[in-house]
Amino acid sequence: MKNLAFSQDGVCTMHLEGVTQPREIEDLIEEYVTSVELLPYHLRLILIDISELVHMGARSRQVFSELLTQASKHYGGKVELVIVGGSLNLRRFIQLFCKGIGLRERSHFFEHLKEAQAWITKRLSEDPS
Repeated sequence: MKNLAFSQDGVCTMHLEGVTQPREIEDLIEEYVTSVELLPYHLRLILIDISELVHMGARSRQVFSELLTQASKHYGGKVELVIVGGSLNLRRFIQLFCKGIGLRERSHFFEHLKEAQAWITKRLSEDPS
């Protein structure tokens, strides 16, 4: 699976797996900036699939947090964040971090990808802008 994909309907999908190294997340951020932020499409939603993530060390969490902060600031509360899978501890860490950067109301957490995809489909049909 490709680590980053962006669709014309405004959904950016990121996929993290295995034991993620800080450099992998930095590469993902670089790809995100060039593939998403610079495109003419309107970003509406970021889906981060961590269902195959085994471990994210402290430095990787710090870099990942920078990605979330960058997205939050760049889009000024207009983008929703969907997190799928991962350990309960990692989801809690992300929830607390999202609360701290003002994404609490715009972040959604799902255990399974199918649940998230169904929610996204419904959400996009409710707000087709």
